[in-house]
Amino acid sequence: MTDNIRIKRDLRIDFFRGLALLIIVATHIDLFSQKFYFKFSFKWLHPGFSDAAEIFVFLSGYVYGLVYYKFLINNNFKKLYFKSFLRATQFYIINLVSLFIILALFGLFQQFFVHNLVAAGGSGYFFEKPQLSLVYASIMIYAPALINVLPLFIVLFLCAPFFLALMRKNRSWALIISFALYLVPHIFKSFNLPAYPFDFSQLYPWSRGWAFNPFAWQFLFVCAMYISVSIKFFNLKIPNNKALLILSVIILGFATIPRITFILEKFGLMQTNWIGKVPLSGKRALEPTRLVHFFSLLYLVRFIFPFEHKFFRSKIAKPIIRCGQNSLEVFSFGIILTYFSYYMLVFIGINELNSYLLTFVSW
Repeated sequence: MTDNIRIKRDLRIDFFRGLALLIIVATHIDLFSQKFYFKFSFKWLHPGFSDAAEIFVFLSGYVYGLVYYKFLINNNFKKLYFKSFLRATQFYIINLVSLFIILALFGLFQQFFVHNLVAAGGSGYFFEKPQLSLVYASIMIYAPALINVLPLFIVLFLCAPFFLALMRKNRSWALIISFALYLVPHIFKSFNLPAYPFDFSQLYPWSRGWAFNPFAWQFLFVCAMYISVSIKFFNLKIPNNKALLILSVIILGFATIPRITFILEKFGLMQTNWIGKVPLSGKRALEPTRLVHFFSLLYLVRFIFPFEHKFFRSKIAKPIIRCGQNSLEVFSFGIILTYFSYYMLVFIGINELNSYLLTFVSW
């Protein structure tokens, strides 16, 4: 392995990270506007057990491995950690700024437009106990819905340099330790970082710890680092194996069954009692079914879109790639847009909204 390795930008990473971001934003807006709408749901576009969150975390880890391992080769661990710490600090600032903008939006709409407005996504807890909520927000224990992925990335960027330094000595041990951490929340179900409010009787997901358990989700991030470092710096070749490809297609095909039956049930075409009860498919602790499904999807996409595929230089792909190259800004704007769109829908009202939609369709 040489010290001067030149890394050519892989547009596939930017494209799929941008696509994952757009799906996340669309899904969040759809989730918040369910009381107003309708029949179609962006959740139907998910490929199966996993969703865009896995894509985004994996690709972020992949890029981290490429960029920061090269930096580690040319520098020392102290400089590596400082560089990663600065990026985590940027996430931290964006996290707080996004929270304050969301709270300001609620205050604006409640003061001037909808006086009986209910705060969305658990942000109302801030107004019940503002001093306590501010303290908890500063240490990432309080994070309303949709913002809660940013604390995950802060933790990942604070811990990733240790795994990266270990990979330089022994890549296998880095993966083994990461997998051991992944198993802990699956063995001890309540093992998670705390989240405010602490009332477990509440139905809010964050009342039982972080919505993205960092002890589990770090494994996907470290796996991505392991793969990118192994490919670019240790000449790992991922085989184009027909048996693996067929197995991936079978797994992905099986994963579409719950999604199809879910859609049919939504339209009243069938009745089931097992939707959402697929074993080991929980998102909070990134359960194994989701992992297997995601890696099957990853293998298939890699087979369909090889490196430097002409599609990624097309006009269609260009704006999505641009989103992927500015992921933090797009994600933060998407969170704010989601809360704003929900409050706008409440302000307009369901009757007026339906009339606007009918007018638009007829036009």
